[in-house]
Parts: sequence; structure tokens; C-alpha cells
Amino acid sequence: MHQNLCIRQGEIDDEVLLNCAKTSMSSKIVGGDSEFFSHLCVKAIKAVGNLDDKGKMKYPIAAINIKKSHGASSKES
Repeated sequence: MHQNLCIRQGEIDDEVLLNCAKTSMSSKIVGGDSEFFSHLCVKAIKAVGNLDDKGKMKYPIAAINIKKSHGASSKES
């Protein structure tokens, strides 16, 4: 059992991010492919991360786009 209900931002590793993404998608249409899409989400958010003027990491979610390939599966999109 975890001792804390929260952890510091600097202590959040990829495993925590993957688990959050999997939990978020568990009831969505992509639930069966949650492993694939959780890795994709973590990779995308880390790709847009940058330091602001104060040296803090910022992750502009609006910088991530989803493109649908018509006639293709969700994984192919």
C-alpha cells in the first residue's frame, strides 16, 4: 500500500505517466489497445515539454494533434 496520496512532480517517472494514461483510457474505445496508446501519449507529452523563463517544465497540451486516417484503424492513424 502506498504511504502517500501524492508525490512531487520531480518524482513522476514514465511508469506513473503510463499508469495514469492507461487508467484514463480504460473505459474508452481504445481500452483494448491501452498499452499501445498509453505509450503514445507519454511519448507525445514528453516531446512537447520545454523549460519556461523560470526554469520550470511546461507541457503545452495544445501542441499535440491527433490526425485520423480515413479508412484506417485507430492504430494506423
